[in-house]
Amino acid sequence: MQTGPPTSRFALVHHALPLISRNTDERLYNRDENKMQPWRRLILLSIGLTFLLILSWVQFSGSVNPFAIIQGPTRSKQNPGDSVLDYGDDSAFTMDDVQPPKLELDDNVEHWNMHQLSEMYACAAGNGTTPCHPNREKIILLASGDTKFGLWYGWRRGESIWGEAMFREFYDLGYTVLVTEGWAEAPFLYKLYGPQIQIVVGERPGKCIYNPQCVKSTENPDGIPVWKIFDMNYFPKLDWFGTPTDATPLGGPWIATAVDNGPDYPYQYIGYSIEESCLAQTPLPASQRENRVYILMKELAFAHFATAWEPSYYARAATDLGIKFVAGYGDDPKFKPGGQDRPVGGWKDIEEPGKVENLGGMGREDFLRELGKSRLLLGVGMPNWSPSPYDALCLGVPFLNPVRYFDQSDPDNQTKWETQHPEITRLGPGPPYVYTVHARDYKGFVEAIQKALATPIERYIAPHMKREAFRQRLINWAETDWKAKAEELDQVGWRKKAVDLHREKGETLNIDFVF
Repeated sequence: MQTGPPTSRFALVHHALPLISRNTDERLYNRDENKMQPWRRLILLSIGLTFLLILSWVQFSGSVNPFAIIQGPTRSKQNPGDSVLDYGDDSAFTMDDVQPPKLELDDNVEHWNMHQLSEMYACAAGNGTTPCHPNREKIILLASGDTKFGLWYGWRRGESIWGEAMFREFYDLGYTVLVTEGWAEAPFLYKLYGPQIQIVVGERPGKCIYNPQCVKSTENPDGIPVWKIFDMNYFPKLDWFGTPTDATPLGGPWIATAVDNGPDYPYQYIGYSIEESCLAQTPLPASQRENRVYILMKELAFAHFATAWEPSYYARAATDLGIKFVAGYGDDPKFKPGGQDRPVGGWKDIEEPGKVENLGGMGREDFLRELGKSRLLLGVGMPNWSPSPYDALCLGVPFLNPVRYFDQSDPDNQTKWETQHPEITRLGPGPPYVYTVHARDYKGFVEAIQKALATPIERYIAPHMKREAFRQRLINWAETDWKAKAEELDQVGWRKKAVDLHREKGETLNIDFVF
């Protein structure tokens, strides 16, 4: 991807200077279109002004190129496979020398962004005296509220965990990683640092793509090119478009997903890794585990809505098998699974003394510890594609993956199955690591639990869940020439699709996209 910096310091200063005074009022957005708050605008202005001063100092200090130190390291000519980097001077640094410092979050996202940019420019001003990672000049912009709120506010929903995983690994790979709450600040940052930005990733990218003040077009040449904008979409469903104009019209690999649902899905699988967090936990020997099953659900509603098991199964099986069920769930009155309202009087609790115990809401570390004490993780039907079964397998805890929907006349035909975790169904493993049981089959339910109790497993980490596999997918994503790939698309087709989607809403799209 051609994302290198301007060839001249003056070019960069000249490029940035008018942008600081431009777009500070009428070209920023109302809240319905991701309005930028005034205090955020002031922070971004201070960032721009600070780095213009740095660039001016570099220019008049005699440095040849403010990005010389971070744009040119190459492998040693003596041995292309050597891990020593050649910075074009008498110094040779190993990759260990240029690894980013240990990740420590600033107190808020704005300070984090300022800190990251200052470090990037410090590399530029270092003139070779300080080793910098070869990816330091490259910016990954996560325009993702889920990521921000996961990192700075402790959100534990799947989307936040996924965003945090990408954030941490991109950082560890040496990239400069910036985060915004959504699409309001993204175009402003792009106008300042566009040549350095590899990709821009966030939920509902249509908020930028169809915003003439955000996307690059003939009317907005400083906007974000549509080919750099990626849809951060956890669930890969062929019929998912959300609000159609929230999605990217490019489709395919411009939709990044957290789960691998197979070759029939044209999206780009990015995924995540559970390896690092799980390996921090030491699996309990089977002899030290409690005779219990952990029920996978964070809300009581999941024991009733689209559930694979009758709510009575838990206490009944506890009696029949002489075991205990535990879970960590809440009962949020505002939670509406599938948009369904709570029944009058609320959801009936499944807790029963000595048989079913609710441990309450837990953070990730507490959850892993309680999961590790158990002999089986029991899926109840929802949520789909949860990362928790992979955590369980890594802790040596089998998973029961319910078959929620199937052909009653051909129940063993897996092509007609819909399980709670389709990725595990497709990629494995099978028993004794993962058991599948048809919904409402109490006999199969009990037999699978008995097998799991009688057959302990060793720790298992799926190949695609290993950290290096995840990191390689991120590198491929950041380093692919997406402009060239976008130019291979049917240019009339995707543009027509964008126009048609707006026409169906009774709207007119008047954006002349420019690559």
